[in-house]
Amino acid sequence: TEHYAQALSTWADLGERLDLPPNLAGERLVESGKLFWALGKPDDAVDLLAAASDADPDGADTHIQTVAFLLLHDRYDRARDVFYQARASDRIGDYYKVYMALWVVAEGRRRGVADDDQARAYLASRDGPLWYDDLARLASARLTAAALAARASTRPRQTELAYYTAVLGDDRAAATALLEDVLASDLVLFFEYDMARHRLGRGP
Repeated sequence: TEHYAQALSTWADLGERLDLPPNLAGERLVESGKLFWALGKPDDAVDLLAAASDADPDGADTHIQTVAFLLLHDRYDRARDVFYQARASDRIGDYYKVYMALWVVAEGRRRGVADDDQARAYLASRDGPLWYDDLARLASARLTAAALAARASTRPRQTELAYYTAVLGDDRAAATALLEDVLASDLVLFFEYDMARHRLGRGP
């Protein structure tokens, strides 16, 4: 707790002393939000995370980190709102928008709610040649996991395919096995790895 408080104080001091560029202003607020959460102040944390996207409206890293953290901590509505802000930016790349849309749709399905209109429409609009376009096609039922398997030629792609097949489908038994495969990949820096742990009840 002492170290968390010290880190929070350092971030606050940095923001007061310097006129930070948008990317660092966003990072400061994201990291401060995480610290507030660790200190047992989730409402303050969520407010800071929401403010981060306002401070860095065109920052891909700020938005994707915020969406990931909020989803890992069961704040679906707030994560969805941050995705909306990211989608509205012309300077945030399609790569980031596709993954955020995938995460929002997957979490909505876990909660048993209809696919978010904006996320669904965005994924349905993707028709490029890249891997993340294929994942968008998978999410919008334009491509099957079996058909996509041939494109999963690397370990990260195989891990992502296992994860999205699990979270976008409705076979719970198969999903559990696939999520275990995601953990077995040991790709610990992937959001999908963290979310697989969360879905399997092993913490964010």
